[in-house]
Amino acid sequence: MEVDECEETTLHDVNMEEEMRKKQQQALEEAYDEDDGMPGGAQRVQCAQQ
Repeated sequence: MEVDECEETTLHDVNMEEEMRKKQQQALEEAYDEDDGMPGGAQRVQCAQQ
């Protein structure tokens, strides 16, 4: 490979356990955020009877 075709990068050590905890926490926060977007909070709607 020629030098012109390369890109310089920096590698960092990763703590996988910490990253998984962060991902789980973020998923929980996103689930709560979805509830906040609904008027009156998350409520179930029942079908009208005919």
